[in-house]
Amino acid sequence: MADAAAERGLVLPAVERSLDLPGRGAEGRIAGRTYWLGSHRQVAAADAETPEVRRRLAELSGGGRTVVAVGERDRVLGFLAIADQARPEAAAAIARLRELGLDPIVMVTATAARPPRRSRPLGIDRIEAELLPRRSWPRSRRCSPPAARC
Repeated sequence: MADAAAERGLVLPAVERSLDLPGRGAEGRIAGRTYWLGSHRQVAAADAETPEVRRRLAELSGGGRTVVAVGERDRVLGFLAIADQARPEAAAAIARLRELGLDPIVMVTATAARPPRRSRPLGIDRIEAELLPRRSWPRSRRCSPPAARC
């Protein structure tokens, strides 16, 4: 995102202090004011959820996009809708995994209602959704051995 801002000639202000909010997002202080960004869990934690915010989150999350809300105190200031693209070599890698008898799984923090856009064209139908880092790591370790069936 910093590269995209620079390409548009935007100057990003310095973050004076930042704090990770595990499973929700992050917050930082800019020019003496504290801002946060994060998932729907952060929106709820900030008590910033309104019918309009819920509508926008649902609208923007279509097509496998991950939506990040940006806010200050108990107010959402805007949204970022982020969509990953599969790397050019991904299809060949997935095909090779299948040749080895493996069944790929996509693990995401997004909800199951909006699977990653990049997984369907690659033929990956198994989606593990709503995974926070503390839950995805044990899950990925359990699925690591070639003989594992998850």
